[in-house]
Amino acid sequence: MRYGPIAAKRRTAASTTARFYADPGVGNFYLAVSPNVSSIATHESKMGAPLAMIRLYGTGNTPPWAAADNVIAGGRIPWISWLEGGKTNADIANGLEDAWIHGIAAEFKARAPWPIFWTFHHEPENDTISSGANAAAYRGAQRRIKTTFRDDGVTNDVFVANCFMCPFTFQPSSGRDWRTWYPDWRNITGLGTAANPDPNDFWKHGDANSVVDVFGIDFYHDWDLKALPGDTSSSFNNRTATSVWNTYLGPRTSFLNQPYAIGEWGTAADQDAPKDPNGDGTWTLAEYDASYTAGNITYFPAITDSWIDDYFTTMTAHGCVAFAYWDSFTGAANTVVNNPLSIADKLETRWKRLGVWGNKSQAKQWTG
Repeated sequence: MRYGPIAAKRRTAASTTARFYADPGVGNFYLAVSPNVSSIATHESKMGAPLAMIRLYGTGNTPPWAAADNVIAGGRIPWISWLEGGKTNADIANGLEDAWIHGIAAEFKARAPWPIFWTFHHEPENDTISSGANAAAYRGAQRRIKTTFRDDGVTNDVFVANCFMCPFTFQPSSGRDWRTWYPDWRNITGLGTAANPDPNDFWKHGDANSVVDVFGIDFYHDWDLKALPGDTSSSFNNRTATSVWNTYLGPRTSFLNQPYAIGEWGTAADQDAPKDPNGDGTWTLAEYDASYTAGNITYFPAITDSWIDDYFTTMTAHGCVAFAYWDSFTGAANTVVNNPLSIADKLETRWKRLGVWGNKSQAKQWTG
């Protein structure tokens, strides 16, 4: 399978010492979103900047190859997720589903040399029993998939492990132990805790037995919109990348020396607005539009800009190589609960700020 040339505007990702296949280089990143593939041109038009990567989700035990091929044909990198479907993680980990893995490996090879980022499940803690009861089997399944890919000669895959829900996963109150889901946790010393992991109990970046190419995380700002006039920062600033990194993510994971990638991130455009005007428990898009038309919504774009800037600045400084911004369109039951980037931001503040970063020199596109 071969694909045509990419538009000249796209910058080549280059690195003198690649940390993984298609590494954009230290301090650089791939700008991505998680939209419907048919909306890519609209996204790029609103941003005034090219997208380098598109996040895609499979709901069965086969990667979403048709969507991935559309992304590749457009000169962009697909980041795909898929599930085990009717299989079990334990069977996968124990080698009972190797034929299935071989088939997926062949599909990766058919698309070489084009890079394909991948994650098994998109948020495994929720997808595969949030109690952690299935964590060991899931950890083993990830290792089996990646090592089988290696044995089969796959060279164009980039394994983004886990997509932990940050900062929730790393808070003691969550009751979760992130190590149990991480496929490079060896679990042999019996030392350390989730909050204070023992570095000797992990395969780290560059170790021969490590299977992780990139450490995956998802970041969401609280969805709460402002309830009182002038309330422009109290809830908006409690999930900055700086605070999450310094408090949770950095102390727990930086010793791994892994690059990071954000599979989903997003924020409400900072705004002053009433919630649920008729008190029925949902705030529909029609109600939101009516509030906006009546002049009852005030935006604070500078605060939105600063939040987005903080993510790019903080996370690239700590090795983040991909930012996939979530655009959920109309959301559940046609409400603003999922904060659709396309709709619930009448000033398009977030599009414009993403475009600023998409035009920076650090924003790379892969051209081979």
